[in-house]
Amino acid sequence: MTEDILDRLFYGQVTPFDDSIEDIDTYRELNHRMGEVWQQIEAQASPELRELLDLYKVCRADLDMLAQLDRFKVGFRLGVQLLTAATGQRKLPE
Repeated sequence: MTEDILDRLFYGQVTPFDDSIEDIDTYRELNHRMGEVWQQIEAQASPELRELLDLYKVCRADLDMLAQLDRFKVGFRLGVQLLTAATGQRKLPE
């Protein structure tokens, strides 16, 4: 297979999430703790409140995904600007 990064990206052989945050010990510990806390909340909540909490989780996940997408775009644009500067072209992309 080709070593061209754009080809590999196009064919799904490279993803921006190859280096996962889940490999960080602190992240795993906090994620586990959040799961424990969530179970305690659900155990104490009424059915109506659990439904509301589930909706909150979905909205929070959607918000996090939008933020990650935005950070990816900002990082990608920065990469293009750095590459452009490294090749001697000074004009920034609009």
